[in-house]
Order: sequence, then C-alpha cells, then structure tokens
Amino acid sequence: MQAQASAVIAQLSGDFARAERATCSHTCVFAGLLLLDSINAARLHDGAAARALLDRGIAAGGANLSGANEARYWVDWADGNWSAALSEARKAKPPYAVRQGEYNPRFEAIVTATYVAPLVAVAEAHAGHFAQAHAAIDGTPADCVPCDTARGDVAALEKNWNGAAFWFARAIHDAPSVPFAYADWGEMLLSEGKYDAAIEKFRQANLKGPRFADPLEMWSEALMLENRSDLALAKFEEANRYTPHWGRLHLEWGKALMYAGRKDEAKKQFALAQSLDLSGADRQSLTKLLGREK
Repeated sequence: MQAQASAVIAQLSGDFARAERATCSHTCVFAGLLLLDSINAARLHDGAAARALLDRGIAAGGANLSGANEARYWVDWADGNWSAALSEARKAKPPYAVRQGEYNPRFEAIVTATYVAPLVAVAEAHAGHFAQAHAAIDGTPADCVPCDTARGDVAALEKNWNGAAFWFARAIHDAPSVPFAYADWGEMLLSEGKYDAAIEKFRQANLKGPRFADPLEMWSEALMLENRSDLALAKFEEANRYTPHWGRLHLEWGKALMYAGRKDEAKKQFALAQSLDLSGADRQSLTKLLGREK
C-alpha cells in the first residue's frame, strides 16, 4: 500500500517516470499493470513505449481489459489524435468500477463523472465539439478538481479566457499542491500571447511538480517567444531529464539552438525529433526547418 501510495503521489505531481509500474497487485492483474505503464509512458510523451506496453497489456489479457480504452486515450493524446482519443474516452470505464461483483449504480455514476467525463470533455473540445464538451462536463460534481481543470481547458479552447481563468483558479484553490491546473493555465496564457504571465504559471507548476516536464517545455517556448533563447536552453535541458523521448521538446530545443547560432547542436536535436513521434503540424514544421538548413 505504501508503494502504491508513492506511485499515486508521483502521478499527482506529474512525475510519471517514478509512477511507472505502480504497485497495485492487490487490486489489478498483470495486464492492468502494463496498461498503467502505458498511460505513464504516454504522459511522458514516449509514444513508442506507450504503444508497446499497450500491446503487451492487451496480449497478457485477464479478467477484463476495461483499462485498455483509457490507455489508448492517452496514447492518442500524446499523438495529438483527438478524434481517436475521443472514441476511446467515450468507451472508457475505470477498472475498479467494473470489476467482478455488483456495485451501487451511484458509485459507478460518480466514478464516471469524475474520472471519465473530464477525458471526454477535453477530447470533444479539441475536436471542436464545444456543445458536446459542455454536455459532458457541465453536470459533473462541483468539488471535482479534474472536472474543474477540464472546464478550464474547454473554456480555453473556446478562447473564453475569463471563464478558463475562473475554473483553473478554482481547481488550484481546491488542490493547491497539484501542478496540472497551473500548467494548463500557463498554456492558455501562452496562446494568448501573455508570455510573462504564462511563465509565472509554469514556475508555479514547477514548484508543485519539479519533475513534471510539460510546464518546463512550455516555459522554454515562452522564453523563445520573448527572444530569450539563451535562457530557454537550460529549461529544455531540464525538461529532457524527465521526458527524453518527447519529439516536440527536441524540435523546439533545436529551434532555440538555431536562434542562438549553435547550428551543429540544433541539427542533432532536429535529428532526434525526426526519429520520435510528432504531431502533423510539428512534423511539417520540422520538414521546413530541415529544408532551410539544406
């Protein structure tokens, strides 16, 4: 139980490398452990490892593979494939809500509302289905931090900046030691062009989750947009300690090195990015950069 608690604490702080192989042998089968590992690898933006673990978990089988939909969701999330992620989120059921025996329907409804609905809502919003996103998230409990964070994400994607800020602030008020709402709020501010404000949110996220790479990577991008590629390099290096297989990180790191006049080092980062998973937009950006280098 202590080992499992440590793994959950790691997950809640964004330390997905330490959360890998969460010890839950008293509540899940071997296949479930592999699926948990797949989710953590996806959260580390390591698509190849996440897919391999997902395949191993499905091959291992077991009493039920309800966790496979959630694992596929996070693999699709890492790939930026939101239509596929949405399909998986709609089918997702947490394993502990569908295990053998009968549960009170209210229990399953609460688990679905607080665990599954945020995934569905965010995927719907990324797919541009804002009415469906609101239908999924608006009725969830008011004291659910992942729900409030998802409400903020939906509002941010709608460019409802004030609404998003309200929900992110509420999530932080209710769970001040969890870094995700800080990071998402920073991402929203970054998209608004408010770079200093975004950096402050990334700094706060880093204080709460020092091994959570996402705010470090976005912090680096914000510094580049402020023409401080020299400062961004240290942040990219720090993020790389925790997510060395993140394609976008190496792409943006290469850009920072290029802007700093360190072209040979930039080429190495671009080569790494080319060998890793990238979204369609990032792959296109990399192709243009490599063409320019030639």
